Amino acid sequence: MATSQDIPFTVSSALSTEVVSYLSDLKDKDKSPMQDYRSMMEKVDLAYYRELDLTDATVKARLAHAKGDITKIPNMQIPIIKPQVEAAVTYLTSVFLTGYPIFGMVGGPDTQDLASEYNAVLTDQSIHGGWARELGLFFRDGLKYNINGLKVAWETHKIYNPTVDPLSKEMKPEEELWKGNILKRMDMYNTFFDWRVQPATVHTDGEYVGYHEVKSRIKLKEMLTELPYKSNVKEALNSSFASDLFFTPKVNNAVWTPDAGGPFNWDSWLGYNKTSANGVKYSGSYVVTHLYARIVPADFGMNVPARGNVQIWYFIIINGKHCIYAERQTNLHRYLPILIGQPNEDGMGLQTKSYADDLKPYQEIATALWNGRMAAARRRISDRIFYNPRYVKKADINSPEPTAKIPVSLPAYNGDIRTAVMQVPFEDSASGTFSQEVSAVMEFSYFASGQNRVSQGQFQKGNKTQKEFSDVMSNSNGRNQTMAINIENQTFAPMKEMLKFNILQYQEDAAIFDPNSNKTVEVKAADLRKQAIGFKMSDGLLPSEKLLSTEEWAVSLQTIQSVPQLAAGYEIVPMFSYLMSTRGTEGLEKFEKSPAMRQYEQQLASWQQVAAEAMKAGQQPPPQPQPSPELQQEMQEKQAKFQAKNKSSPTGPETNLGA
Repeated sequence: MATSQDIPFTVSSALSTEVVSYLSDLKDKDKSPMQDYRSMMEKVDLAYYRELDLTDATVKARLAHAKGDITKIPNMQIPIIKPQVEAAVTYLTSVFLTGYPIFGMVGGPDTQDLASEYNAVLTDQSIHGGWARELGLFFRDGLKYNINGLKVAWETHKIYNPTVDPLSKEMKPEEELWKGNILKRMDMYNTFFDWRVQPATVHTDGEYVGYHEVKSRIKLKEMLTELPYKSNVKEALNSSFASDLFFTPKVNNAVWTPDAGGPFNWDSWLGYNKTSANGVKYSGSYVVTHLYARIVPADFGMNVPARGNVQIWYFIIINGKHCIYAERQTNLHRYLPILIGQPNEDGMGLQTKSYADDLKPYQEIATALWNGRMAAARRRISDRIFYNPRYVKKADINSPEPTAKIPVSLPAYNGDIRTAVMQVPFEDSASGTFSQEVSAVMEFSYFASGQNRVSQGQFQKGNKTQKEFSDVMSNSNGRNQTMAINIENQTFAPMKEMLKFNILQYQEDAAIFDPNSNKTVEVKAADLRKQAIGFKMSDGLLPSEKLLSTEEWAVSLQTIQSVPQLAAGYEIVPMFSYLMSTRGTEGLEKFEKSPAMRQYEQQLASWQQVAAEAMKAGQQPPPQPQPSPELQQEMQEKQAKFQAKNKSSPTGPETNLGA
């Protein structure tokens, strides 16, 4: 939880009051925009999950289905928003998240070893922090709400690694500290930021950004143990849950949504919720607020160096009442560590509609048309009639049994029984066209989103050659590509800078296993800091092929091989190994022959030709060249490694296969 750039500062009661007052002012200023935006997001989620219809017809039909009666016809909400949002998420995932590692560091031939160290660090951090999952949620938020957030920070976590006890030879867990970059997707329902600037510039121009999260008593105590120092802990643990800070949307009407504050305190029920020996009476849940702000410390009464200058500080507040942690942020990048993005940015700020919100009218119109057809279906199976209540009871007329017998009271026999009931003729002449109109509305939605049926995995009729089809799909992806470029420049570019600078500033010496190259990489912090600025970080949209022009490298290699004069002036083997490493194939340099080996093989090839000619002429061949002392030592080392490997291999020559 703690960062490595900690500048210890004890939070006094006076400072806690100042920070809480500052947070309260932010909450009051953000109250109206937060309510509006939360309402918008909740409506989008209801439409996304198709949970907007709470009419009597749908509710009664669902209740009937729950009881086992599946003959009732409920309304249907046509799925337009979710399929197209997910198709766009799939595209962004395929662009940014299918590479391994997600972000790769590339450099020149003389810095390739350093690039391997960076890539090992990035791979380890991405696995530990689950970057792919966080970024996938980040993409989906942006498409649903046109606003998303991502925290990029260097943190320290306690982890346990298995070790073997030298005495008992038993495997035991050993506590260690993991340090590295984390990516955390922000819950936009509970994220707040400076509304006065464009969302995409909050990290550079905003005054503050933060988020609320709920932690149980156990998780809060675990978080406290990871903080290097803290204050006001007893007062914070005794405080009551701040229900006005945390918001839980209600979007799935079929599933119970828990109250974030905990409607039932299990500790109290079990008799554990008593005042402890140190005077703490725990709550079931706590709201933890993480606040990053550009402040002038003198305004808060803080006696720190350069207290009159603007500085970035990180505060942790419990239940909106007690500040327990304060830390100055001294990152090289000088950003607020939470990035706010807008995949669809047109300069209108928060007024810009989201990808999903733009599709809502089409889903609503298509749903209305289709439910007109459903209403006609209900009308067909439940005729509308007039009846005389003097002769026929209402309960008998409305009997759900299709073969029920309807008794008629005695006075009806005095005349024609058909005068007691009259059926209203039903002519369904319009609902047949609703299906065609729904299809037309769905086609309009494709125009709005830039998608098509093929992008959603559906068959598209039409005779096209393979090239024509590829051209059509390329054009259909134009909108997605524009959005990907926007995401790259809005959030991924500063995120990669933050990742790189954090590694440059805080990475320590470590031995890290890199699954990409299948070897343990010795990371030297001093080496990383020598040439870090010269590296470029790639991702799916800016792969190493674009950053290093590897296509030109490949053409150059082919040209050198075809022109003997050029081949004589270059070392082709190291060039080939470097080219393949930039394309993700690591480890080829391990198989390169040493200069001594290449020289000996050339001498041996020349001797073989001379010896063959001498033998043809009946002459004594010259003596065979011998390896140099350096080459002999190299060959002996390789032979020793080979023999050791065969001994330890389960399928080696010493393995008893018959056992």
